Amino acid sequence: MQWRIEKGHIYAWGGETDPEEILRLKAAERADHHFQGRGIIDPGILYYFDRVLDLCRQRGIRVVLVRLPISRYYFDKVREYGAVDKVDLLTEEVRKRHPGVIFLDLHALYENDMTLYTDVDHLNPQGADRLTEYIRPLLSELVAGDGPAAGRGQRGG
Repeated sequence: MQWRIEKGHIYAWGGETDPEEILRLKAAERADHHFQGRGIIDPGILYYFDRVLDLCRQRGIRVVLVRLPISRYYFDKVREYGAVDKVDLLTEEVRKRHPGVIFLDLHALYENDMTLYTDVDHLNPQGADRLTEYIRPLLSELVAGDGPAAGRGQRGG
């Protein structure tokens, strides 16, 4: 069987198609591209990120960092590279240095609904619209600091 994936569409010919296997292969391809043989975050970038967060605090700007939705296929593959653990550790470091920063972990929000993805790690326009509708009231509550959302969406990283 031959197959290819373009912008979230699976094209296969010459045999039976196992969409699950194709998505796992695509996730592996994307994760390889993003993480194989590379550090997760350049120390120079982290230094300037800290500086931006310091400036925001000094100027009274509330910061919300969001881990955006990705498919379970991509998350599982990225976890194999250790990237999830490294990002979680970096998140904890940022929490300690910048306690006023709000973190939302939404990576699993649509992890099983591939109709909302262009590929295994990017939402399509429908997914982006759905995320916007989900996150708009949540961000309003978080930034105002007076709603029940203050603890919602925050998970270990």
